[in-house]
Amino acid sequence: MSSSGPLPVHAGPPYHTIGRGGIVRPFSHVLQAAARFRAEVDPNVNRDEYAKMFAMEDRYWWFRSKRLFLQAAVRTMRDRLPAAPRVLDVGCGTGAVMEMLAPLGEVHGVDVEREALSFCAERRLGNLAQASATALPYADGSFDVIVVADMLEHLREDAPAVRQCARVLRPGGILLCTVPAHPALFGEHDVALHHYRRYSRRALRQTIEGAGMRVVRISPTYASILLPALVARGLRKLLSPRPASSDARSDFPPAPGAVNALAVAVHRAEAWWLARRNLPCGLSYLAIAEAPGTPLPVNGSGTIDTRHARKG
Repeated sequence: MSSSGPLPVHAGPPYHTIGRGGIVRPFSHVLQAAARFRAEVDPNVNRDEYAKMFAMEDRYWWFRSKRLFLQAAVRTMRDRLPAAPRVLDVGCGTGAVMEMLAPLGEVHGVDVEREALSFCAERRLGNLAQASATALPYADGSFDVIVVADMLEHLREDAPAVRQCARVLRPGGILLCTVPAHPALFGEHDVALHHYRRYSRRALRQTIEGAGMRVVRISPTYASILLPALVARGLRKLLSPRPASSDARSDFPPAPGAVNALAVAVHRAEAWWLARRNLPCGLSYLAIAEAPGTPLPVNGSGTIDTRHARKG
């Protein structure tokens, strides 16, 4: 597929797009569809959380480190991509990952929540669509790269979303996916963040391969905080052995400037290592996978040779 021109839309549920000028007023049937999509993900999401995320994403060490890991993963696959690839951020939230990916090529974002997309528009990001991850509104083979950052764990059923990613990737296209690791660690933090699960390496591999994609590698991330997280969560269960409830709290403590900067520096070193080989352990997993089919050839100018692009 060429790396320029409009994206064909997959025939499916109604959705609306958001351009650089702001959010297009949706029709009533779109609002109804969006409500159904919200119910698929989590009907209890606190709308104020998006404002908090928007305020924190640019500075808080966890979010900044996540983007460092994704950047490292992109670098490892860069020679397999056209000069200006089409990229889709599935579950784009308030847009920080999209903003990081923008220099890479033509970046699109999709999220079930209109409130989240309004913050993307505030970042002056375009190419936005409101839709469910289980019904992506794009034609087959539309994207060179898809990023799914800490989203699958929010879905009751993750397999349909991964199959949709496989569908809209071009042959040989790249999926980058991050998820929380170690099911045994599931607890109050996960309940607070509306997670349905944490993943073992095997479960993540099976989910991706079940959609017909080939797993290139799966590496742990956040290696430096695995032990502190184990201790903190173990103590929490020991001191407060009640089941996690609706008043559950996450494990994201306030981080003074120096502490925040130190955490980013440590994870920057992890990202440097990740660009070369897998980390030995960590609190999350990052998977790189490849869509089925023969990769489209890249010509000398760094763009896909459209003579070989799939039609339709």
